[in-house]
Amino acid sequence: MRIRDVPALRQHIGDFEFDSPHSQAEQDFRILVPAAAWERVKQFCLAHLVKPDDAIIETGPQRELAEEFMDALHIPLAPGQVLFRPAGLVVENTPAPTTNLYSPGFPTARIYRIFEATIRDNSLSTALLENSRRYADLDLKALAEADYYAHGGKGRANAVLALPLDEVSAAYLKIPLSQRDNLLAVDGHLFDPSVIAVLGNVDAPQYEKLCEI
Repeated sequence: MRIRDVPALRQHIGDFEFDSPHSQAEQDFRILVPAAAWERVKQFCLAHLVKPDDAIIETGPQRELAEEFMDALHIPLAPGQVLFRPAGLVVENTPAPTTNLYSPGFPTARIYRIFEATIRDNSLSTALLENSRRYADLDLKALAEADYYAHGGKGRANAVLALPLDEVSAAYLKIPLSQRDNLLAVDGHLFDPSVIAVLGNVDAPQYEKLCEI
């Protein structure tokens, strides 16, 4: 999520620093605030994220999703190919160390706005499923290593993973509530606990799930 108006954001939540020079250059909403400011930041986000075209922060998924499609599939996403329906808000109230490449280890609390996406283009659906079948986890590991060692990149590789939603939910529901903040293998794929944020029927102690305000 990007900040559209940095001075206006400071007026609302107080002073802050970006978590890295990269975030500052991109105006990413990855900021460092005192712990005492968290409630003020959270309430600002909950009030503004639900606005269709907020002037201060980006609230829609279109730009980020288009970037992901280009990275993973090398396909430019056209208007109308995907429809979005807001599906709720998720707040992570307890900070956890981030694995972000630009600020690893920083205690980070996140706020998610969840959308349900409907793909209306058959060719796009086909491309997603083909990409998911083409790359196993080990393939991505090899591509990431090649990007880092052979090409001097950031050590990243992107692909699609398509799995039945019920299967993913069922795997998490088998785990005791207190243990749902750990990595979990589902169908041979290692899932980050943040996946729970998009599973409406799966609770976790680290997440507070809210309906749209």
